[in-house]
Amino acid sequence: IGCKGCFLSHLNVLKEVRMQGLKNVLILEDDLELRQDFQQYEDIILAELTQQNWDIVHFGYCDSQKKDVSLPLFQSFSGEIIGAQFYAVNQKFFDKLISFCEVLLERPVGHPDGGPMSIDGTFNVVKWKHPEITRLIAVPSFGGQRSSRSDISPSWFDKLPVFKTLAQSCRKLGVAKKIKIFSK
Repeated sequence: IGCKGCFLSHLNVLKEVRMQGLKNVLILEDDLELRQDFQQYEDIILAELTQQNWDIVHFGYCDSQKKDVSLPLFQSFSGEIIGAQFYAVNQKFFDKLISFCEVLLERPVGHPDGGPMSIDGTFNVVKWKHPEITRLIAVPSFGGQRSSRSDISPSWFDKLPVFKTLAQSCRKLGVAKKIKIFSK
């Protein structure tokens, strides 16, 4: 239910901006955590993006490798990406993406051409089905998913009162992030 709700939220935003006749849309999810240095690259990112032809740009995605680059850049991307918390869609791609999302909703789970799925999965599948789409990713990733309880797929401990409180405290303290860094 949570995954479908998230998917429908993204789809409804796309429909709304298309209806309003907007040129582009920037979508940021509520659990987005921007890189600390994002603001210093904002103008460079916008300048580079206006020079490029694109349908969709992923500014943030789950990336376990932290890349230090002197200037951010955009790379053409046709692989799999996880994370749809920080991306932009160009007006010329609205109709194709909205239609694709609506078709996915009509198909049964497990359909060979794709059925209901997460929105980030949708971006992967639409690129495979339509290789002519210009999909870019920002290198480095400028936003990741903040450690928080998932509304889409809550963990077992988020369902139990005592463990839920403990997990919330650990997330606020950044314990999960520290454990990930320590384990590398």
